[in-house]
Amino acid sequence: MQIKLNSAIIERFVRRREELYLTQNELADKAKIGRRTLIDIESGRRTSFNESTMIPLCKALNLEFNELFGQDGIYGKRMVIWAASIILLGLVVFVYFSEFARKDWIDPEQKLKVSHFNPNWSEKENGINVNYYHLDRVVFPGDTIQVEFKWSYHFCEGSTPMYYINAFTEWEPDSSIDIFEGVLHGKNSDTLCFEFLSPELPDMYKIRVFFASALGAVPSYFGAPQPNQLSQPICAPYIEIPIEVIEK
Repeated sequence: MQIKLNSAIIERFVRRREELYLTQNELADKAKIGRRTLIDIESGRRTSFNESTMIPLCKALNLEFNELFGQDGIYGKRMVIWAASIILLGLVVFVYFSEFARKDWIDPEQKLKVSHFNPNWSEKENGINVNYYHLDRVVFPGDTIQVEFKWSYHFCEGSTPMYYINAFTEWEPDSSIDIFEGVLHGKNSDTLCFEFLSPELPDMYKIRVFFASALGAVPSYFGAPQPNQLSQPICAPYIEIPIEVIEK
């Protein structure tokens, strides 16, 4: 492995040799390197040498090789390589679990069907419907997309569930767009609006809007898994809206 010398290190070598009252010949013999090599080092004629030359020279001068060269030394480089390997391994594990494992969290059977509100719902029937939604389906990169959807609900007397409605985009799967939070009772319909920025790269994407009647809102585009059971998802009903981003 090659070691790079700078003027400060060269000056340190020369000063240390003189402090030890060694001639160039004596130091070359003590370090078991060629006199011409030592002359090249001290003159700065060459600035790149093998570790097999620099390590014995440092020993002969009673200098700490790793202290002198820092991350340019053999130990420093090994530490850098080791740290980079750990980081790379961590990234691989993160990508695997975030991009593959959690894609199984969503339960397709819980997808809401877009339908029209039925005013003749039975007094014993509870439920919600998404009557319609509107947004630009074909957009440019970085566009502001405004979404409007009308939803309706019917809950019989004595049934007052807490609902959380929030949305996520496929390209920012952990950024919640909070839309509604409140207790539902009786029969009613409402229009809700929200907006988001389209991604910068042209492609086909999806948006998911979740309707959660639970202790809290859904935390990500992929829903939420049970603890330590990625194959057993806990997912609220949702609608899925495709959009296409095209080049300008």
